[in-house]
Amino acid sequence: MKQKNLYYMAAGLFVLLIIYFLTKPRLTTTNIDEIIQSIVIGVNLEDVGNVEVYKEKGDEKIEMKLKQVEDTWYIPTYFNAKVRKTDAERLIKDILEMQGKVRATGENYFDQFKIHDDQGLHILLKDETEKVLANLIIGKKGEEYGTSFVRFADRDKIFFADKNILNSLKIYGDADTVSVFKQSSFVDLNAVDYKKEDLETIALIKGREQLVVKKIEKEVEADSSETDSTGAPLQTKKVKEWALEKDGQTVELDQKEVDKFLNDVCRINAQKVVDRIGQSLDAMNKHTKYGLNQPTGGIIYLKEGNERIQCVFGKEYETDKGYFFHNGEDGLVYHVAKSNFDRYFKWIEDLPKKTK
Repeated sequence: MKQKNLYYMAAGLFVLLIIYFLTKPRLTTTNIDEIIQSIVIGVNLEDVGNVEVYKEKGDEKIEMKLKQVEDTWYIPTYFNAKVRKTDAERLIKDILEMQGKVRATGENYFDQFKIHDDQGLHILLKDETEKVLANLIIGKKGEEYGTSFVRFADRDKIFFADKNILNSLKIYGDADTVSVFKQSSFVDLNAVDYKKEDLETIALIKGREQLVVKKIEKEVEADSSETDSTGAPLQTKKVKEWALEKDGQTVELDQKEVDKFLNDVCRINAQKVVDRIGQSLDAMNKHTKYGLNQPTGGIIYLKEGNERIQCVFGKEYETDKGYFFHNGEDGLVYHVAKSNFDRYFKWIEDLPKKTK
């Protein structure tokens, strides 16, 4: 074979080797930081029993706390008022469902994303024992609506998140400008919310007028289809219904009208929470301040087991606008509109006319 041909063959083999190495399958690696991922991992809604939100402003610290007791959420930083459960759970779900990917890593980027400890908004999820489950810092809004930048308090990775938790907190500015939390926007304004099935007696008192309605048991004729435990037809059966108590006697009422009355007085809707009256020495002063020592009206609820709850309307918080209202069960003082007050106490005159 001629030497020239050998050179051609060698050159051809060299080209084939280059092609082989260029096209050879390789073991590829994935950079997880470039993948959209859940930011908070391993925490479920049921795990969270406390939420702490705070913002550092120099030596000052503004904060809001939510705490779950059994199945009810409270806000300890705002009179320990009840919180709407849907609002508390929506906030937690938004945090747990938040996804994103790493946008930058390193403390030198913190200022760019307004996510330094003293710039961002701190959110801690804790269990019922106060053990921290997640500790996040929310920075500035993202480029797209409803997005934000987030990092864990002890880490320097900055996530671009698909949710802006500030919206869930009812904050519509940037985290670094927050100066106060709108805690009242989380409060459950049902100053009274009882089920009629749990009550035995309700009394309304206004001046010298009063209305007392109580649950009684009576025997009525059974339907033809009703039977006893042996299968024999029932002639009569015992039922409970609401009756008017007057001068030691009970007067039967139209139960449809009673239901309207109960729908009104078993749920007292308020405008806002203004205070809490506890067992402190200042309690007497607060009763005087809100006119509770000289009530405009009162409602007494007697629950099964003789648990008595006394609720009092005090003086007007503003002329012709409404009255201070104190719930004796939770100790909170509310504003209740005059229109609601008038509707509740109109039953003193109207319900006795709704007899059978």
